[in-house]
Amino acid sequence: EKKAKELKKNSKSSEVKEVKMSYKIDVHDYGVRKKNASKFLNQGNRVKCTVMFKGREVQHDNLGFDLLNRLPGGKCGFFL
Repeated sequence: EKKAKELKKNSKSSEVKEVKMSYKIDVHDYGVRKKNASKFLNQGNRVKCTVMFKGREVQHDNLGFDLLNRLPGGKCGFFL
């Protein structure tokens, strides 16, 4: 019991970091988001990728899925 408590105290819990982007993101901005996601992974955190839509942009959800599939492993499955 004491060992378990000590291990829990010394362990670092991994946070869930979020990377947000629009489906109309530029090439350079996409590279920055991708670099940030890999940096979070190297720190031992988990990464959640989000594609944001405003108003009627939701009709183009297939473009959002294509954007997520461009990330390594597709849909951030590589990151987890």
